[in-house]
Amino acid sequence: MKFSTTLIFILLFVLVLFFYFELSPPRTEAPFVPPAGDDSAGGSTFSLGKDDRVVWLQIQNIEKNETATFVLKKGLWMLKQPVRYEADQGFVKAVIQELLRLEKVTPFVPERKWDEYGLLRPNLKIGIETQKDPHRRYLCLGDPSPVSQMIFARWEGEESYFLVDQSMMGIFDVSLYRLCEKRIFRVSREDVSRLMYRIESKMYKLEKRNGIWTWVGPESLNGITMRPEDAERILDLIGNLYIKDFMTGGQQGDTGYGFSERVDYIKLWDNRDVPHVFYLGGEYPGRDAFYGRREGDDTVFLVDRLNIQSLFDQLVEIARGYEEPSTRPRAEDIFPNDYSRFR
Repeated sequence: MKFSTTLIFILLFVLVLFFYFELSPPRTEAPFVPPAGDDSAGGSTFSLGKDDRVVWLQIQNIEKNETATFVLKKGLWMLKQPVRYEADQGFVKAVIQELLRLEKVTPFVPERKWDEYGLLRPNLKIGIETQKDPHRRYLCLGDPSPVSQMIFARWEGEESYFLVDQSMMGIFDVSLYRLCEKRIFRVSREDVSRLMYRIESKMYKLEKRNGIWTWVGPESLNGITMRPEDAERILDLIGNLYIKDFMTGGQQGDTGYGFSERVDYIKLWDNRDVPHVFYLGGEYPGRDAFYGRREGDDTVFLVDRLNIQSLFDQLVEIARGYEEPSTRPRAEDIFPNDYSRFR
């Protein structure tokens, strides 16, 4: 065979190969489907059945190595870990509502392995348990999606993933301070029936009698009626007492925080005669704060130094306004329409 004929056959063969690869449809890999049971949660998509409710919630921030666990006790959400304290009820309810919305999210079959979605070792995991189903399910939140302001997510044990709004990451990635109830007293003003506070070893006592606040102590003020505006001011001041931060290592009775039998405190009773007590501990100069704790709670917290000093100064100032006979209000000035019962 002549060389020119051989060259023609070679060129024809190359040409055939070229058209074969150019015109043939590209091969696609079969989508990756993880084997069933690759996770311990056993998960099925979360939904809340009729007459069921969430009783346990956990937020695991794997990136920060932080875990917050909530339990429902007597209708109230309590933070069990990392501190034992009443949770921010609105926050927990918002988290549960976000999880319930996922029931309607469209699932997708993965085309790659879970680590390429950030779902093999996710940044955040949210666990949930209901009253009727003690089997805990875990939602994994992974990497951002490259096509929109979304992130990859899936329920552990599921063979599909879905997309959620990127803002959802911010809902769960929160501080301990955000998780806890910040108000020291959670009793509404209308429900307070008695009040007692000790400041620098001096005791002050007030009682609400037939809707009217009256001094009970000290002895020099016993029986004196309080002006309604002063009573409202005191209740406002106490109701606006907030926690500055939490001490995760504090335990009830720790003398290292300055708590003793002689500390200043505020105590009030609700309309069921249940007491609520706040104890003021020693000063924490590094945070410009005082230690504090509530009776019945193990957790020690911080209260702002300037705020607490202003509060106590105002409580003492109000009491002083009734100590001098010349400055004491007359019943007819407080209740001009009916003051005969105060004569």
